[in-house]
Amino acid sequence: MKIIEKKFMKNIEKLALIFILPLIFCNVVLAEDYTNSTNTNQQIDQHIQIQDPNILAEEYFNIGRAFYKLGKYEEAMNNFDLAIKYNSSFAEAYNKKEYRIKN
Repeated sequence: MKIIEKKFMKNIEKLALIFILPLIFCNVVLAEDYTNSTNTNQQIDQHIQIQDPNILAEEYFNIGRAFYKLGKYEEAMNNFDLAIKYNSSFAEAYNKKEYRIKN
């Protein structure tokens, strides 16, 4: 009888793990998704609030540099163009575009 009880308890423990571990995992994933979406929304809100064209030009230039370093040259050029759009005298953006065109 005790052997049966021990096997029964082990089976109960296994079943508990089978049901509890996925629930814990799902909660962690949901919490992470919520945190990421909250951070993204905050970043978008901050970006929308920026109205100074010089700051926008600098931001797009930095994004362009990041794309350039990743080898995503078309995206980099698009961001350099945006930097120039917001600050037409942004020499660094022109230099990066010219360097990319020559190479």
